[in-house]
Amino acid sequence: MVAQTLDFNFARGTILDDEYEDLGVSIAAYQRFSWWDWCRGINPWANRAMVFDTDNPTGGDFDLDYSGSGLGGALIISEDLDSSDPDDSARGGKVVFKFDEPVDLTSIVLLDAERGAKFKAYDADGNKIGVVRVGCGSDNDMRTIDLSSLEGVSKLKVIVKGSGALDNLVFDDGQPGGPGGDDTGPCAGADPSMSPITPGVSYNAPDDQPVTQGTDFADTIAGNGGDDTIYGNGGDDFLLGNTGDDLICGGEGNDTIHGSRDTDRIYGDAGDDFMAGNKGTDTISGGLGADTFNFKANTVEDGDLNTITDFSLAEGDTILLERFAEGSISTQVAGSDVEILADGDVFVLVQDTTLADVNAALVLA
Repeated sequence: MVAQTLDFNFARGTILDDEYEDLGVSIAAYQRFSWWDWCRGINPWANRAMVFDTDNPTGGDFDLDYSGSGLGGALIISEDLDSSDPDDSARGGKVVFKFDEPVDLTSIVLLDAERGAKFKAYDADGNKIGVVRVGCGSDNDMRTIDLSSLEGVSKLKVIVKGSGALDNLVFDDGQPGGPGGDDTGPCAGADPSMSPITPGVSYNAPDDQPVTQGTDFADTIAGNGGDDTIYGNGGDDFLLGNTGDDLICGGEGNDTIHGSRDTDRIYGDAGDDFMAGNKGTDTISGGLGADTFNFKANTVEDGDLNTITDFSLAEGDTILLERFAEGSISTQVAGSDVEILADGDVFVLVQDTTLADVNAALVLA
């Protein structure tokens, strides 16, 4: 399987239709109908899918100013089809993506959609697969919308209720993937070409940036106080989610990943990774390599239950428990899983493994 991203990074004012023909995708957009268009001699069925430069906003659309975020081009529904001065339609309308072969959708970035949007998916026979509804946003916001529930999609119709823009549509095209890459699932949106980071310089994600792409070098990235998505990509990275419900993907390399607070999803991916969910209820997947799953007594709070999804003693995985009182740790079988307890309270669930393997991998420090 191969993850593809439509980033709309074409020249400002480009009318999009078959630019992604090599990926089997066509695009069209239509402004919400108004009889006033007829009076002015404007064809309401003209394709208005236009590229907007988020680094150099035009048409007075400063709500779409995302300079420095690395977004570049975004897709708007053009108000007047003036390619010299792109301006998104305040009326809204619909954007239609058609796929030559069915795809599984992953996510899309929704920009400045103050009145919300709907994402409606259809199969090859025109049957509705499902709908993802997104509520009202705010000026200059940026939201990554999870579309992973929409599979086998031949047409995606995006209904934008007012002004706004789209960027980075990620989908799995169903083709065989190349060697060594994790190109499906929650981390499929990884794209180092979109990184705003200078290699070797520590990076703190600004509050209005929910998605941060690392480079293919060794990065140090800290998320903001919101719900971050952080892709380390290549290199031996240090990644910190900070507060919020974060998705952190290490990518290739031997990464160190800390979730910090709240409910995080951590994926080490390829390499020998060190992963610590810290406070909150976290889900941790090591991926390929000899990984270390770390838990400290001072970060485990009442009610926290952390889940390790892919523990493998054969790959050299280790479960490192630090600062727990002597004799406080025990393990027990729970169906096909194993639970790790501190003073009788379960705080780690290790899925699909044996008690012997977990006990062999435990390191108390």
